[in-house]
Amino acid sequence: PGSQARPVLSADEAKNFVPAHYFASMNPQDPPWTPANIATPAKADFVVGPAGTAGVTQTSIQAAVDAAIARHSERRLYIAVMPGNYQEAVYIPAAPGSLTLYGTGEKPLDVKISQAIDSEMDVNTWRHLVNPAGKYMPGKPAWYMFDSCQSKRAATVGVMCSAVFWSQNNGLQLQNLTIANNLGDSVDAGTHQAV
Repeated sequence: PGSQARPVLSADEAKNFVPAHYFASMNPQDPPWTPANIATPAKADFVVGPAGTAGVTQTSIQAAVDAAIARHSERRLYIAVMPGNYQEAVYIPAAPGSLTLYGTGEKPLDVKISQAIDSEMDVNTWRHLVNPAGKYMPGKPAWYMFDSCQSKRAATVGVMCSAVFWSQNNGLQLQNLTIANNLGDSVDAGTHQAV
């Protein structure tokens, strides 16, 4: 079906492009990979939510990530995120221990981490969008990640720096939350990649 310029998969071809096959093994005899269940603790190490709410330790996800990384813990640390729309970029640097971030809402859409970041932004515009209050600064755990984007010599930040959520943490677990780049397709007819 379709045309040479705009091909469409046949039903037989399309049957391989379903969630059940996304993590299939190259060996047809092996079952597809499935992630292990994530067990969340009764009490998280850090809780993100509105200021003044009982139990909240940080009001931004990045602040909780920074606090967790600063502990230099070898064990897994847990960050509970209360329902809300967190308009921020989140950078999780490499660290000895692993992190689990999980939403405390009833469904993944109850906790949304989002921002509208465009790969075609100039560095100065990107810097002001991603770091308006100086959350990334020398001495903070994720500074090197932010600095790798802000020190680019190119006219635009590029695809990698358009990421709303960027992790270099081995063993990172995410559960019951949504991550979205809100740029959308309505900017103009140009190329606007957004990760």
